Amino acid sequence: IQVSRVDPPPLHLWTLAPEAFIYALIQSYIPHVRNAVTNILSMKSTSDSTREALHRQISSEFEYPNPDNPNKDLGHLIPGFANPVPSCVLPSFMFNKHGSYTAFVKIAERFKDAKGIVINTFEELETYALSCFVNGQNPPIYPVGPVIHLDSLPHPELDQLQRDRIMKW
Repeated sequence: IQVSRVDPPPLHLWTLAPEAFIYALIQSYIPHVRNAVTNILSMKSTSDSTREALHRQISSEFEYPNPDNPNKDLGHLIPGFANPVPSCVLPSFMFNKHGSYTAFVKIAERFKDAKGIVINTFEELETYALSCFVNGQNPPIYPVGPVIHLDSLPHPELDQLQRDRIMKW
């Protein structure tokens, strides 16, 4: 697949807000990727081919941190956490006024368009957290963990055929 190259966003944005830089770069490629996919699908129209607000929803409905929040030293109520989460443990981009927070929100808004979200955890470990997202408004959550890569060595009790099936999946 050939996709046209685009000019990257201004490099100074990378030092101010790397997330915003990455988001802008991704956004600049969207029309080109959309055209490439459209061209591919139109070529295969006779075949049997098959045709991601979550974060913003959390932001508005559950008072997720806002970079302009004057009370950011107070704990934040975040779905999946039983107690308020203090600002000091949140990633720095949450309070970056140069576009990181906005870029993260825009990316997360696309989650609602996904057919499902794969998470590296397992239900028995994070039952409460996973249950917070099962409300009919979010795509299905698929806990598939723990996904661990221990130098690519298979478990000693795992036969090679079973390992190959897992790796193929």
